Amino acid sequence: ATKGWQVAATDIRVAFLNAPKRDTSKLTACEIPSVFKKVGLAAEDDVWIVQMALYGLGSSPKDWSIHRDQTLPTLRWEREEEGKQWIGALVPSGDDNVWRMIEVDNKVEEHRWVGVMTVYVDDLMFAAEKEVIDLVYAAISGVWALSDLEVASDETPVKYCGFEIYEDGQHDGFHLNQCMYEKEILKKWEVGSPIEYPNCRVA
Repeated sequence: ATKGWQVAATDIRVAFLNAPKRDTSKLTACEIPSVFKKVGLAAEDDVWIVQMALYGLGSSPKDWSIHRDQTLPTLRWEREEEGKQWIGALVPSGDDNVWRMIEVDNKVEEHRWVGVMTVYVDDLMFAAEKEVIDLVYAAISGVWALSDLEVASDETPVKYCGFEIYEDGQHDGFHLNQCMYEKEILKKWEVGSPIEYPNCRVA
């Protein structure tokens, strides 16, 4: 890892509800939950017309990912460093789930790579200097509501896609493990001690 970098994670709240439905040629309607009828916000025979991506609709994950990937490259941040005015942006890396954080100084036609962001549906993880992470977080939170930023330390991990990421005690790298996930699996399968042979059971 690069000296001085941090790893941090957040998630986009109610992500799907931020994305418009791509297919507008068909009307999608759903029954209104009874609690809305009970408090008088809807009549018994009312229905909702779905205009945005909605959890449970088969097309919603794709609607969200397209909307997300069209929005991220439009975001910008600015900072001054070393007497230069840097403008930052997120650039696709060629991998669907990885974005490069770059900064450009147009006056001297200089650009630099300052970090990386990974995306898994609505979960985001950043690796960069703290100032860059804070600026990218602020840029994204300008368009979508985000949960609080979790930052990896040597005692508290960032949890991302089943992994725990800890900062090295010397602040010059990171440790990656799946201890919590492994404990969960051992508990699920009621494994209390090691075995000397493969043990396949069907749940």
